[in-house]
Amino acid sequence: MPGRIIFILIAFLLFYGCGAKQYGMEHVDPNTFETLKEMGEYYDWWLNNLRDIRQEDLKETQEELDKELTKAGKSAKKRSKKILKNREKLLADFEGNVEGWKMNRAVRKKLIQIGMENLK
Repeated sequence: MPGRIIFILIAFLLFYGCGAKQYGMEHVDPNTFETLKEMGEYYDWWLNNLRDIRQEDLKETQEELDKELTKAGKSAKKRSKKILKNREKLLADFEGNVEGWKMNRAVRKKLIQIGMENLK
């Protein structure tokens, strides 16, 4: 049993080849380089190139996100204006109803007074 585990670990290490798979370098054959310095320079170039590509992708994604946020901000601004207009309308209606209610109350009070005078 422990022999199997060791065999699996060795096979795993050989298959993934010292971290080359981790950096997307599995296409590179180490035998193509004459010295370790050339291989290191190529790996550095590859990583810098990968970093530049990721920065470009990040910049494009950031621009798309900014556009979407701008759209969302504009629609939210429109929605808040609608809400404010609706709120102002409701307040105006409420104030109108309050004035009507006060007038109705005054009319009712006057009618009650007239009715009381007629009863005397």
